[in-house]
Amino acid sequence: MLLLWAGIIGQVSLEPTQGEPLGLREGPGSLGGAVHLTELAQWDPQKGLRVPLEVVRTFSLQFCPVRKGTVTPKVSFEAQIYRLASEEPQVEPKSMKGSAWATAFVDPKVASELPKDLEVRAVPKTKKEGVSEKVFVGRLVRVDDTVLPAIGKVETLFALRDPGEVLSVGDWVVIQGEGAERWSGLVIPRGALLRTTQGPFVYVQRGDYLQRVAVTPVCEDPQAVGIKGEVKEGEAVVCHGAESLWLLELSLKQSNSKGREFPSRVV
Repeated sequence: MLLLWAGIIGQVSLEPTQGEPLGLREGPGSLGGAVHLTELAQWDPQKGLRVPLEVVRTFSLQFCPVRKGTVTPKVSFEAQIYRLASEEPQVEPKSMKGSAWATAFVDPKVASELPKDLEVRAVPKTKKEGVSEKVFVGRLVRVDDTVLPAIGKVETLFALRDPGEVLSVGDWVVIQGEGAERWSGLVIPRGALLRTTQGPFVYVQRGDYLQRVAVTPVCEDPQAVGIKGEVKEGEAVVCHGAESLWLLELSLKQSNSKGREFPSRVV
């Protein structure tokens, strides 16, 4: 097996070698032929899935190494402008004159993870000439949980620099920033993690098999997930096609009850 690192998150190239690692051998059928994938693959309750080359090709499986790294969570939610930049600010500091004010109601867990004085970018959602193409910078001013008992949300207020006074009351923007919590440890691509009714897991290459291993997602950003679990740095995980493998595994388990729906699903 040849591991080819490509950038920060490398991909693993599967090449058949002596001993047929991962069962990568030509099967009796061709792609699209009469032989079903469930008849070509093997499943062992202890070891996991052993798949032939047909499955790798059909599912376009890609493998990536588990690595050590740092993940910084991103925050993103919609907010609405409620005060113009031309209006006198009613909260300190007064130096924020020239800023439009936006409010967003967010989950209390999300609000608790926002850093104090969080610096943000605001991308307009409102399609309006002179606004849509702009990006506004600003910061978190206040977190208010007064309405939490009533609506289950926490109000967050943001001041957005708008010297040209182009934002109007009622305009919607998408607030973007970085969360306070950071993870340093084992990291995998987001595509490697499956969240199912049986819990989150990854498929790890171990010997000739792809073994399903439970993990705990700790922190994530748009590209990567920090995890804890029985995986080691350098092990190869399926980072593309994992959902197809999961459905194949369920099908193999249900091979004696064809036509029934799978008892679990990806959520």
